[in-house]
Amino acid sequence: DNQMIENNSEFPHIYLVPGLGADGRIFNKLVWREGIKPTALHWIDPLPEEKTDDYALRMLEQVDTGNPFVLVGVSLGGIISIEMAKHVMPEKIILISSIKNKKERPFYFTLGRYFKSGVWLPIKHRKLLQLMIGMFFGSISKEQFDSFVEMTNQFSDNYIKWAELAIINWDNTTAFSNLTHIHGTSDLIFPKFFIKDHIPVKGGTHFMIVNRAREIGRILDGLLFQQQTDRL
Repeated sequence: DNQMIENNSEFPHIYLVPGLGADGRIFNKLVWREGIKPTALHWIDPLPEEKTDDYALRMLEQVDTGNPFVLVGVSLGGIISIEMAKHVMPEKIILISSIKNKKERPFYFTLGRYFKSGVWLPIKHRKLLQLMIGMFFGSISKEQFDSFVEMTNQFSDNYIKWAELAIINWDNTTAFSNLTHIHGTSDLIFPKFFIKDHIPVKGGTHFMIVNRAREIGRILDGLLFQQQTDRL
C-alpha cells in the first residue's frame, strides 16, 4: 500500500469540494501518498436565485477539465460534484458524507421549503450553531468547533441561505457508473437508513472527514490507486 505508483504526476488531478460553510481546511488531516497534491475548490457567492446546475458550471472554472481529474465531494460538495460531472467527464466521482440523488435525502428535509432560512439554524447565532454541531456532527473538540465557526464566518448570508436551499431542492435522478460513496453509519445529517450503495465507515459521523481522517484517507487511497477495489 505504501509503494508509490509510477509517475504520480500523470495520475488524474484530484479536486476536493468541501461541505456547506466549510473550506479546504476540512481536508487538512488527510494524508496523501508522495507526488499527489490535490486542489481544494473554494465556494463562490451565488447569483440571485441561481440554479444549482448554473452554480456548478461556474465552480468548474476552478477545474482544469482539459486533463484527467477526479472529484471528491463532502456533503454539499458531493451534490455539487455530481452537478459538475453532468457537464464534464471526471475519471472518478467520490462522495463522502453526502447523497447521490433526491431519494437519499431524508424526507423531513423538504420541511425546510416552508421556512425562509431553510432547515439549518442561522449561522449568526453562535450558541445555536454550537448546539447544532454538538447534536449532529458527533464527537468534535473545542479546537475543531472554533475552526468550523471561523470557516463559516467567512461566508455571506446569501451563500448560506442559497446552500441550504440547494440541498433541500436538489432533484437529481442521474446515476454515474464511476461514482463511489463513502458514508458513516452514525451520520445524523444524512442517516444511513436513506443511503443505498456505499462503503460504510462504522461509527463515522457527518464530521468524519476530520475526526476519522486517517481511515477515510486509507479508503480514498484504495479507491484512487489500487486496480481492484471491492465495492460494497
